[in-house]
Amino acid sequence: MKVCLIFSFQFIVGEAMEKEYNQLLGYTIDKLLQTFNYNRKPIMSRFHFFKLMNLLDQRLRKQNIDIKLPGYWYKYGFYSEERFFDSVLVNSFTENYVIDDNIYPPTIKTDYNGKVSIKEAEIISETIRYLYDQYGGKREYGDLIKEESYRLYSPYRFNTIFQEYIYITDVNSTHVSEKLKDNINSELDKLLLEFPIKSFPELASIHFEWDDTTRLVLDCAPDEIKLSLTKHLRDEFWEIYSKRIRIEHNQNIPDYAKRKWKLSYESELAEANKTIENIRCKVLSNYYNPSEENKEFVKKLMEDIYNIPSEGA
Repeated sequence: MKVCLIFSFQFIVGEAMEKEYNQLLGYTIDKLLQTFNYNRKPIMSRFHFFKLMNLLDQRLRKQNIDIKLPGYWYKYGFYSEERFFDSVLVNSFTENYVIDDNIYPPTIKTDYNGKVSIKEAEIISETIRYLYDQYGGKREYGDLIKEESYRLYSPYRFNTIFQEYIYITDVNSTHVSEKLKDNINSELDKLLLEFPIKSFPELASIHFEWDDTTRLVLDCAPDEIKLSLTKHLRDEFWEIYSKRIRIEHNQNIPDYAKRKWKLSYESELAEANKTIENIRCKVLSNYYNPSEENKEFVKKLMEDIYNIPSEGA
């Protein structure tokens, strides 16, 4: 028994000592941050960092270098989490690169000699220089990075259009003008055409309900709550859609994380459905007042759908 315990302990220690770190990813991150933020100023948010890494990763892949960047598509584009970097880098990403919401070059220097080939280092450095020439030091460079990331690598056009929808509905106003209402409806029309129904058939019904409920709110709800309800509906739908997207479009994510996403998705979908349905019911019961013309239209529609005979037939 004692021999078995010693053997097990030696095996565990040996396994921990033999853990393979992603030296190529570590070198690439350090080089990128030293190039873009050599003065260690609070100029790079985690959102911008992940999108910049996405652009760099894709450009390196075209040159046959795979840094095995962990990440997934989510609410605002390509994203990742510090914990996924912590598990593969020599030095903790959370402790050495992150301060508040910004990413900095690490204060601890890592020796990559012999762990990254000269050719790889040259290609990575040159690609980062091109990126810096394109974006470094520019005002609102984060928006430019996000725009290129979406334009080139967004998994669906629907995702890209939804970013415009978020921008349009994020106005700081308590009043929905006719122009704003028209703009919102116009974006809803585009989203309706571009929804990836073949990829996500189980989301079709919630998408249609979200679309219809949003239009109902714009038509019927009191002006003082129109925009807040529109935003609430937007966030509810985009949350569940994004959770489905990350299950389908991810790279180098640990299996345990993907299993957790899949397990929680069904209950989260049901909850989102319920929330949107409740908003719809409240708007209909409190604010919707159908005209006689609408009543006749609905009656005729129901007769056609369910083959209900008209009165006197």
